Amino acid sequence: MTDTGTTSEQHATKGRCLWCGAERPVDVDLCPTCEHSWIDATIDEARAGQLEAARPALQPSDDAKLPYLRRRWLLISLLFAVAAVYGAVLVLDNNDATSGTTVAATPTIPGATQESTTTTAGTVAPTTAPPLTTTLPPTTTSTTTTTLPPIAVVEPGFDPADLTLGAFALGPISFGSSDPAVVGRLAATFGQPSAILPAGENWGLCENETGRVLEFGYLSVIMRDTEDGEQLVGYRQRIKLDGALSPSDSSGELRTISGLTLANNLSDVTQLYSRVVTAELATQQDETLPPGSPIYIVQRSS
Repeated sequence: MTDTGTTSEQHATKGRCLWCGAERPVDVDLCPTCEHSWIDATIDEARAGQLEAARPALQPSDDAKLPYLRRRWLLISLLFAVAAVYGAVLVLDNNDATSGTTVAATPTIPGATQESTTTTAGTVAPTTAPPLTTTLPPTTTSTTTTTLPPIAVVEPGFDPADLTLGAFALGPISFGSSDPAVVGRLAATFGQPSAILPAGENWGLCENETGRVLEFGYLSVIMRDTEDGEQLVGYRQRIKLDGALSPSDSSGELRTISGLTLANNLSDVTQLYSRVVTAELATQQDETLPPGSPIYIVQRSS
């Protein structure tokens, strides 16, 4: 019968990997199958060797007390030492605190004359600090006034009688006219405008349009900006509700085609026009026409 088992020489030169169980030579560092390092001793054997090296076995001549009892008494001794030091510090602090406030009593000897010393505290004058004052620089408000160049006068001017207030024109000037001499001729007729204002939707322009308003006394001329220059697109003739016409201002003498002027009253309107429609102003237009002001739309037969 042939023994096919492993001989002692083979055990000495070979072993099995603890990770994958493959047989391997002893003198090889890594397993050829799983490439893990060899572990010849089990975990329990390695741990037992470490414990024996760290804590040797007790001998008959050694103290019979267990190591953990020694550690416990050592810990208790340290706690007592700390408490003693802390108590000593408290006693020293109390002595320091009371040493400055304890005054020894003066002994009394019968028949002896005692001298008493009285110490009078000096009077300290109160110190009054001057109040803090903060000086701020004065606040100044500046007003910037922009002076526009005067309108270039173009002669000849218009005859005020020819500047009739029509629905589509101001006298001979039709709405939409881009004649650059229009503003100059109006300046030659009425003088330099009393004010030049920006025109917007409140003056009848569309949302994206720009322009200006030239005020010649009671007449406001509305100009719109275009690529070809300014265009006359409208006018307004107005007077304050509590105002009176100036006889020297020719802009107050302008008439409609039917002959209506600012000085006429409502009865004159009904005689000059075949139809008069009364309405009320819904929103604020300017300082002369507050909301609720009456509006009269006049129509005449052709």
